[in-house]
Amino acid sequence: RRDPDQRLPLQLLTADYLTTVLKSNALEYIANGEQVVLVVDTFTMRVLTSCLEMTDILACGYAVVDKFESKQKILSGVGRAAYFPLNVVYYCRPTRANVERILMDYSAPVMPE
Repeated sequence: RRDPDQRLPLQLLTADYLTTVLKSNALEYIANGEQVVLVVDTFTMRVLTSCLEMTDILACGYAVVDKFESKQKILSGVGRAAYFPLNVVYYCRPTRANVERILMDYSAPVMPE
């Protein structure tokens, strides 16, 4: 685990900003006692983990952090349907592939409870 005191000033500022943004996007759901899933692409995961630990991200209120490129989900054909009806927050680059993945998530059959 990185010691926060050993981070560069820019990393500290970025970490504070990202923590604020992540918390603000999950706050409404958490206030209602709901769980939130954070879905990111590989690039965004690299950005987040360049200045935050996974425990920092989870401490923002997310129950699960999942990558778009998760082979298990792609091979199973279920996508993130297993997470529904949980709330899902997407952080990703605005690429055609990512938009298609989001659309696939919402077109996949929802797993029975």
